[in-house]
Amino acid sequence: MLWSTSVLTSLTSDTQPTVLVTFENAKYLFNVGENTNRAVVQSRQTLKRARGIFLTGCDSDRTSGLTGSLMSLSDSSISSLTVAGPPGITHHLAGMRSYTFRDSMTVTPLESKPSDDANAPFYQDENIQVFTAPISPTSPIASTVPETEPHSLKRKLPSSFDGPDADAKRLQTVATGEEKSLQELMKATDFLPELLSGASAEEYRRTIIGGMFGTSKARAKNNGQDADSIDNFWQRPPLPAGFFKPLPKFTTPTDQCKLAYALVGPRIRGKFDAKRAEELGVTGRLRGQLTKGNAVTFKTQEKVIGDDGKERMETVERTVRPEECVAEAAPPGVIVVLDIPTRDHIPSLQATFNTGLFRRLRSDKAEDTQEYDVRVVYHFLGPGVLEDTAYLDFMNGFHPGAHHIVSAPEYSTDPITFTSAASNHLKLNQLDSKMFPIPHFSLKAPKNVSDLSNTPPLFHLLESGLVTKVKPALPPHKDPLIAQLDLFHPRAVPFLEENKPLELSENGQKLFELAKQLASQLPAPDAPRPGDDIIVCPLGTASALPTKYRNVSSILVQTPEHGNVLLDAGEGSYGQLCRLFQSGVDDVLRDLHCIFISHIHADHHCGLAKILSKRRKLNVQRPLFLIAPRLIHLYLREWHDLEDLGISDDVEGPTGVKSIMSEALHFTKSHSYLQWGKWSLGGDEPWTDIKRCQTYASEMKRALGLKDFITVDVDHRVKAYGAVLKFGDGSSVVYSGDTKPSNNLARAGQGATLLIHEATMADEEADLAAVKAHSTVGQAVDIGTRMRAENLLLTHFSARYPKMPPQITSKSSDNNGSGSPREGRRVPNIGLAFDLSRIRLGDMKKLSAYVDAMKQCVDETTNEEGDDEEMEAQDAGLVADHKD
Repeated sequence: MLWSTSVLTSLTSDTQPTVLVTFENAKYLFNVGENTNRAVVQSRQTLKRARGIFLTGCDSDRTSGLTGSLMSLSDSSISSLTVAGPPGITHHLAGMRSYTFRDSMTVTPLESKPSDDANAPFYQDENIQVFTAPISPTSPIASTVPETEPHSLKRKLPSSFDGPDADAKRLQTVATGEEKSLQELMKATDFLPELLSGASAEEYRRTIIGGMFGTSKARAKNNGQDADSIDNFWQRPPLPAGFFKPLPKFTTPTDQCKLAYALVGPRIRGKFDAKRAEELGVTGRLRGQLTKGNAVTFKTQEKVIGDDGKERMETVERTVRPEECVAEAAPPGVIVVLDIPTRDHIPSLQATFNTGLFRRLRSDKAEDTQEYDVRVVYHFLGPGVLEDTAYLDFMNGFHPGAHHIVSAPEYSTDPITFTSAASNHLKLNQLDSKMFPIPHFSLKAPKNVSDLSNTPPLFHLLESGLVTKVKPALPPHKDPLIAQLDLFHPRAVPFLEENKPLELSENGQKLFELAKQLASQLPAPDAPRPGDDIIVCPLGTASALPTKYRNVSSILVQTPEHGNVLLDAGEGSYGQLCRLFQSGVDDVLRDLHCIFISHIHADHHCGLAKILSKRRKLNVQRPLFLIAPRLIHLYLREWHDLEDLGISDDVEGPTGVKSIMSEALHFTKSHSYLQWGKWSLGGDEPWTDIKRCQTYASEMKRALGLKDFITVDVDHRVKAYGAVLKFGDGSSVVYSGDTKPSNNLARAGQGATLLIHEATMADEEADLAAVKAHSTVGQAVDIGTRMRAENLLLTHFSARYPKMPPQITSKSSDNNGSGSPREGRRVPNIGLAFDLSRIRLGDMKKLSAYVDAMKQCVDETTNEEGDDEEMEAQDAGLVADHKD
């Protein structure tokens, strides 16, 4: 059976190590950090036939790409999937319930418990057996929660813990005191999931996951409902009771604990020696028994010499053992995956490999080497681990034929992951170097690995595209397709290091020169205008799914002297910040005062936890204000059970993430929350208190120099809000989020300096845009015109336009996209948002002048890569009708 392992992503600014194990009939992923999904698109790979995702940890570095991966796998016709990892994985999956639904795929969580038998498979199918072992630090890691932090910001655990096998004894009937089953408890009108503990809590989390995934009948059965009552196969059954209430608290800290994996492949039987079998008289079906490892006994005619010295044939009984005509079976190939974030984890690792099955993987005894052949050991290492002599000694404990593929930050380069987008950006830099800076990258590691001593003989640094054949056994080699698809590095290095100019086509050169000429002829203002120095940095401008050229939604707004605001935070936003600001990304996070999340759809917030985690580690001594609908705050608080995100409920505290409900800043209804209907808050947790939210909002506005920050209800398929930021100098920035054309937004944002508006569809797709509750280009222009906005930045382009968004035509610029001109109103300066650009509001007219040159640039890049619209549509996942 042929199988291999490969590196899908490496340790870079925008990715974490992800390993893919491939069989002819199945694939298995180890870790799904941010941008895993986009990396699959960039590398032109596929995750079809995926069966399992194995996670070494529950933190954002290892799991931030899980939502996007689950959705894409479901849309790739995967019918069932196992998601495995350390304790907390079930809680993590259940915490995604507000924004992750898939009818066509069932998801089975599988947690490795400390009490599990390490010598028994944690997971197995016809291809593999997977064994696990927990790896924990010898002492608490102080950097997780800095000593200087106020006690109120540290994650608090309940004073008593009922234990893993206890039921929720606090939930009993008042009348009789009789304990009830979970299904009985869920029928109560005042059912509160957060009061569950122990086994009942775990059962409830699995019930929630059953409501998120699978066919309607399967979900109904998992949720304790009558499956036979579901007539329509796609009819969604009622959600489990308490679905949008807080989950039971997960009380076992997991952010410091990792899980080690040993994947044992199939045992390949030895070759059958037909000639020897014939000599022994084994024929027909008896040969099949020998190949199965069974001895066979049969009667045969054999020549014998009698007492008289003459030969004659006699019937004799003969037994043939398998080893007489079947070569010895080769031991199964083994892959080991180790995640060791600190030196404090090394003693636990050493202890694990001194007992049971894991000991046998490093043994040189014949009975062990004949049973297991360790082919590859993946090492995901934190700072300083590779330089520890104890760790190097541990690595050398494996047999000399094992390949060690190592990721360590001090010895890792930082190449561009998404070379298609960066190659295009390299050309745009020649158009305007300030507006289109070259994404940061480095092909030189901070330290030279050759300076290390005592590394194993077969030592390799982990890099994307590194493939190792396990059967047949071949050493690691770089997938040639990776280099073939890379049009960035071969040009960027000579351009930056040797000042070698880039070649543009004749038509491209003409359009660039024309665009520069148009920009140079723009009249200069008589005096600086309010808002001119505000800088807008689009980090993601795609809709629903990332493409090779665009990440999902996120826009950073930098205000002079006052700090930064982030508008939405789709998966991969942190990596985009790294590529744009290089080593200054920490300063950007320190100056980040506010994050606004427009709505619950995954493409607008799945990068949020990673940003909060990174900021938390900086020990920033000022608060971060998070404005979002309640469900966003809820899932972050449940994630905070697993990883410290700095969530704070301390009104007076100087640091931490402070929760502000979007409804508390509503432009007409901020005095109280609605109690019923779509726009109701949906919960009454203490952190939703409207007075506390408005106290936070006042503090935020002072920090950012804002006259006001208001939210606007807009028309999308879920509860969604736009935002209006009004600055003290009279300028304002309006953000639409996802919406149909909204009269509310046009009214609330009157006279905006900048309107950032979604333009998902082309004008000819107005009917489809209405169905999906999005806007066309023309409709966005019309809203900007009605708002009397000075500038309009279009974003959130459908994956139907993977290369460039729908073109701005004279029709969409001069009317509302429906054929009825709006006379007497000035059309704003219109620009197209492009990932990793830096747009000064005073230069918006330049961006408008660059549109034709930008289109030509992207067309040339895609032509060089051999992409066509059909391939791009497949890359972007358009084979499926995505929910957003």
